[in-house]
Amino acid sequence: MRPQAKLDKLRLLANLYSESIHVVARKALGLQSTAQPKGLRVALGEPSSGVLVNARQIVRLWPERA
Repeated sequence: MRPQAKLDKLRLLANLYSESIHVVARKALGLQSTAQPKGLRVALGEPSSGVLVNARQIVRLWPERA
């Protein structure tokens, strides 16, 4: 973990882009949680897009399937 940065001179913090994340799957797959797509092909967004960056961050945080 990185050490906490000093924010003494910070005067404004703003959200520049509002992005929604949607997880969509066919009912026939029978998925019950976001951990279950492991091993399946998933679409993560267009190359060089912010959506792709966010999707990769989310995939890294998906729990391992038991």
